[in-house]
Amino acid sequence: MDNILLMTASPRKGGNCDDAARIVLDELDTRDFDARSFRLDEFRIERCRGCLACQRGQVCGIADDFQALWGLVKAAKTIVWFVPVYWCSPPGLMKDFMDRTVVDFAAGVMKGKAVHLVSIAQSAGYGPQEKIVSQWVRWLGGSSLKTKLRLAAFHTGELAANARAVNKLKKLAWRIV
Repeated sequence: MDNILLMTASPRKGGNCDDAARIVLDELDTRDFDARSFRLDEFRIERCRGCLACQRGQVCGIADDFQALWGLVKAAKTIVWFVPVYWCSPPGLMKDFMDRTVVDFAAGVMKGKAVHLVSIAQSAGYGPQEKIVSQWVRWLGGSSLKTKLRLAAFHTGELAANARAVNKLKKLAWRIV
């Protein structure tokens, strides 16, 4: 069975990104796939300090949860990111995580992985966010995003109450497997 990792990058616990991840996870569970879901804010990830130790082959001097989480991402065959759009880009929480992955820049750690992006916004900014995440995946050796799913929601509960959005997420789960 595939090792599927669902990652929510919203700082708002219980919001639309969490609902979207739950819908996909529930659908995958009905098919008995090895899927795990995490919220990025469950981990303590400090900002990159720009010391460049990783560029010199040294171990990062920041003592936080990054290495544990990055290990989970690197081990997964399929990764689904649920990301709110903040000013046409991922929120700072995800950007801090992305910055720390410079340790594996051009090392090919995303090669062969299926990476899906579910962007959730009130109404706009999807395109620039998709470009940022897609470029990040490519710089880590992966190919294009397998899926770019755009869902409109703002207030907590809007997404789960939208039958069309729920159907799109269930179809995404089918596509993943």
